[in-house]
Amino acid sequence: SAPEANAEPASITQVFPPLEDIPPRSIAVLPFRDLSGDRDLAHIAEGVAEEITMGLAKIPDLKVAARFSSASVSHENHQIIGSTLGVRFVMEGSVNREQHRLKVNVTVTDVKRGYQRFSQTFEGQGEDLIEIQESLGEKVVACLPPSMVENPQLHWRPTRTPSAEVYDLYLKGRYALNQRELQKASKFLEQAITSGGDFAALYEACAATLALMPTYSATSNPRMALSDATRFAKKALKMDPESPLALAVMGRIYLSSCQWNEAREVLEQAIKKYPRDPSARLWYGCLQVYMGEPLKGLEQFERARELDPLSPVIYTEIAWALYLDKQYERAEDCLLIARSLSEDDSRSLIPTLLWSVYLAEARYDDAFAEMRRDKLLNQLADDDYRQLIDAIADYQARGQAGEVLVDMEARIPSPAITAHLYALTGCVDRTLSCLQRAFQDMDPLAAYAYVNPALEHIRRSPKGKLLLASAPSLDE
Repeated sequence: SAPEANAEPASITQVFPPLEDIPPRSIAVLPFRDLSGDRDLAHIAEGVAEEITMGLAKIPDLKVAARFSSASVSHENHQIIGSTLGVRFVMEGSVNREQHRLKVNVTVTDVKRGYQRFSQTFEGQGEDLIEIQESLGEKVVACLPPSMVENPQLHWRPTRTPSAEVYDLYLKGRYALNQRELQKASKFLEQAITSGGDFAALYEACAATLALMPTYSATSNPRMALSDATRFAKKALKMDPESPLALAVMGRIYLSSCQWNEAREVLEQAIKKYPRDPSARLWYGCLQVYMGEPLKGLEQFERARELDPLSPVIYTEIAWALYLDKQYERAEDCLLIARSLSEDDSRSLIPTLLWSVYLAEARYDDAFAEMRRDKLLNQLADDDYRQLIDAIADYQARGQAGEVLVDMEARIPSPAITAHLYALTGCVDRTLSCLQRAFQDMDPLAAYAYVNPALEHIRRSPKGKLLLASAPSLDE
């Protein structure tokens, strides 16, 4: 449920339950280690772990820790891992190559009782990887208590079995996607398709890569990227109508293009089919926030956090909902937790939200420090930040609009952020102009205009109402 307004600030130490409170039907698949001498099997190690995770996630009522949190846990004590991820069983593995044969070693540990429930080594030629995964998945499911898996109908093999070359390219693409190296991911996945790849998971990965490009990678045409992502997601769904990733990606695409009804329909479908998918929960929460219901959004974010407790993205979205509800102190707490979980928060919205929180609280020195960290403002100089903050302070104190941003506008890549800053300095017409460009360009932050408190006076104006009512969709 959503946190109460007078609850204590969030703390990372409050997240993890004691072992006795952990549901028995729960498992985490930790990243497999690459034991090859030249470390060239990293994409296979991660790919095998991810495929097993996705297969286990299809078992009804089995809690499977999300990939990001499982990959982020950094402790060798199984009980601490179990408590951190909220799971009873932990699966670990390694991948090695001896001459031309692959060796995949797997163990499953009962963290509550402290003993190893399963251990086995799987071997085969490089082209046997799909068979190895299939056998591994079936054996792991068989080793779990019968009460956890009642006749699971799992499909470990792609519907259309790819060649070894295509599957290796696919795994390299998925590996780069997970690292948010989106241009590299796109290259490998495109090579897989041109080499004859034609299976749902490949098109899912293509859709996810393209859908994330407007947010994580420089792209001159976000509209085209989202249009191509839609095409691949629909191909994946045609092959596998119940694909959780493809459904969630379609939901994200609709959110980016402000198609609320379509987003609601596809995300509710994804949650109904896979209620333990944190991505669908996260983006459904975003939809609730965009619709002006931040507390309902918080409920979905909290459910997503239970499934993916180490995700900085989820903490960032929780902070955004709290910011909209003007719970600035708690929003800051969540953003600092998100920062502690991030390897490089300069590539995220953490600095953007922090300087927004600090400006709302008139903490100008703190806002200056976060603006300097923000990738969306990294083309500005220290004097620019100072002038901008002074103009915002003048408008907050005396209602005096400032024009300092005009000379900086061309150096800020996001028109939605530029609109936010213009609104904070009281420039209504320039705010509207940047918002219009944000919607036309499919800026991934444009949807925040519907709820951003800094734009409240814009939304109430006749021109603002007309603009938001006529915002272009992806189909236009």
